[in-house]
Amino acid sequence: MHRAPPRGTEGIHAMTRPLRQGHRHLAFGLAVLVPIVFAAGVIARKPVPVSDSLPAALIHPSPTFTATEWNRSDLFGKTHINIQLHRENAGLRRLAVEFSRDKNFAKPDLIVYWFAGDAPITDSVPDTAQLLGGFAPAEALLLPEDAATRGGRLILYSLADQDVVDVSKPLPLPKP
Repeated sequence: MHRAPPRGTEGIHAMTRPLRQGHRHLAFGLAVLVPIVFAAGVIARKPVPVSDSLPAALIHPSPTFTATEWNRSDLFGKTHINIQLHRENAGLRRLAVEFSRDKNFAKPDLIVYWFAGDAPITDSVPDTAQLLGGFAPAEALLLPEDAATRGGRLILYSLADQDVVDVSKPLPLPKP
């Protein structure tokens, strides 16, 4: 037995069917068209520019450090990181630090700061701290020229966590 729709709804049902059919045709059309447009976009994109060498203004000669002053692993309290202090040569007093870490030590986007002085460091890097570079094992980071006379500490900072990971004890630097 067929029931008639409620009174006054005949027009609504008659209008719904053409809309559904139109939406179905539109969805099928998009299902075919979108992958084609996507593939065309991938094929048409330009390659990333690559340079074989850096401009001369960006190339700085890296100093070679011939002497190791000391090798310590007790300077950081929270993390087990070994630090080597290197000297460029006997005549010059340029100093650099090199890190080696435990294989279980993994912090994202770690950078190293030098902080001259002994003010307490809490959860942010002081404004007077100097950026030495990214934390990379077996890569020497040059200390500021006045580091031996002023003394200071190293700050490990995680960019990803926006947090001070650890602060070293004052570095025992050789006097000039």
